[in-house]
Amino acid sequence: EPSYFATYMISGLVTFWYMVIKKDDSVFKLPELKRKFFTILLVMILSTARTGWLSIAVWYFIIPWVEAPHTSFFSGRKLTRIILAVLALIVAFNLLIILYSMGFDFISGTGIAGTSTHSDRSGHILPMLQALSDNLYVGVSLGGVPPALSKYYGIRYVTGVNVWFATLLASGILGTIPLVTYFVRLLQKRSAFNNETFNALQWGLIFIMFALCFSQNILRIYFWWHIAILSACYKHNKLKLKSEALALK
Repeated sequence: EPSYFATYMISGLVTFWYMVIKKDDSVFKLPELKRKFFTILLVMILSTARTGWLSIAVWYFIIPWVEAPHTSFFSGRKLTRIILAVLALIVAFNLLIILYSMGFDFISGTGIAGTSTHSDRSGHILPMLQALSDNLYVGVSLGGVPPALSKYYGIRYVTGVNVWFATLLASGILGTIPLVTYFVRLLQKRSAFNNETFNALQWGLIFIMFALCFSQNILRIYFWWHIAILSACYKHNKLKLKSEALALK
């Protein structure tokens, strides 16, 4: 399924793309890093997944601020990037329409002309809001979200529409606070460590979390593997800072 595949790929794409921008060869030499990056980029484009294409477009717009965070919002390079991106989107859209008219099924994952395989999960938002209002503080547990929704439809099984909404419904406010605190802790040490690999992994995590907005299950193995790698990098950097501080004494 295209969007599921793209969600697998997005963390590696953003992580490697950031490392290529910063010329970070601490994990892979730059030629190998670029090969991996361009391979992932190509397969994500060919997957025709809306989630993948949207993630690539969003990251493309963010890149100028990653490269030059202290320059003006409308500096020459940033403005040029935005104009080129808009033109590229127009050309790509028209190319897809031409390919579709010629019989090429290259847009099967986009939803154009009724080709998408996505479900009608967006119609479950109102029942999720109702279930959340009934279980605001404690939640219904991760396994309890489908039953909580199903009772409003009078059927056996209904999935959620958004991972973070479903997690809030499952955990309630009391359970969500520790989870949010954990993610904030993982993402807040960007400047303190001054480590580009760690920063790249942080951006990868941000984009997995963005992609999961279009999914309904937080128990995705690639998501937790990325968290495990980022947590290990966090621990390594923390110990490194501590050892450097001791050495200075």
